[in-house]
Amino acid sequence: MDRCARFMAAALLFALPSFVAKGGEQGHYVPGSWSPRDLISAPAGLQVFAPYLSYYSAGKARTGNGATVDASQGVDVGADSWMFTPVLVYSPATKLFDADWAITVVPAYGEAGANARLTAFGQNITLFDNNNKDWGDLYVIPANLTWHLNPMWAVSAQYAFWAPIGEYSADRADNVGLGYWSHDFRATVSFFPLNNPGLLLSASVLHEINGSKKGFDLKPAAHTSVELGASMAFSEKFMLGVMAGGIWETGKASGADRNEDGRDRMFNAAVEASYWITPGKLGAMIRATEEFSARDRFQGRTVTLGVNLLF
Repeated sequence: MDRCARFMAAALLFALPSFVAKGGEQGHYVPGSWSPRDLISAPAGLQVFAPYLSYYSAGKARTGNGATVDASQGVDVGADSWMFTPVLVYSPATKLFDADWAITVVPAYGEAGANARLTAFGQNITLFDNNNKDWGDLYVIPANLTWHLNPMWAVSAQYAFWAPIGEYSADRADNVGLGYWSHDFRATVSFFPLNNPGLLLSASVLHEINGSKKGFDLKPAAHTSVELGASMAFSEKFMLGVMAGGIWETGKASGADRNEDGRDRMFNAAVEASYWITPGKLGAMIRATEEFSARDRFQGRTVTLGVNLLF
């Protein structure tokens, strides 16, 4: 089953500038980037190679009080990017703390772009329009542990980090890397109500803390994400999933360069379909994610295409 070969390419798409100022940093993680089954550690001995290509587009931004900044106000801001993320997963044959566990490494390469245009006095004025292709930050999950309590219930714990090896310059508005470390701590509860793996319901909470940003006197605020998901295997070849989530700024940024328009937040919803050409060996997936009710963030949509190869 499609348990582990899905990664948060959408999260890397947010290696973009905040539209508010250099101090408005929202961290690396974006909810809805994992399928519910991916939060359960892969079976022992499984190896996965899963290349993904994602495209993100935002035609509007929202201020800290929810006001929309877009062309209807005479100011056109936007962010567009694509990201290629080859996901590498290895599940050792031995258990860790009596749990199934897996290691995941995800390099990323892509393009980040941002633009702002002002319409005033009958003229269209381009304030900036930047695009940049390069490597993004490296995402690593040293351990994703899952304990199967019984056939209907499982709990998982995960630690992950983002290493700031991606292209980054303090004076650019279109960096592909974010310029700081992030550490993610996740807990997940998975429920199989039909007492078989056909239908899965899950709830997950992730807390992200950030290091200091290169080139600035700034330590971005911590964020907390909550995600709910459902995945239904209609056959050994076809699977459909739906996810909904939200992310909130729950910490406080520090440093002289912080410049926040209130605490940021964002909600999103996603639907994905997976088809296994060779069940348990070769599959393809597509996911569409829509963001809404953002605060102090861009607001847009993501489309992700991927291939899952299991060994």
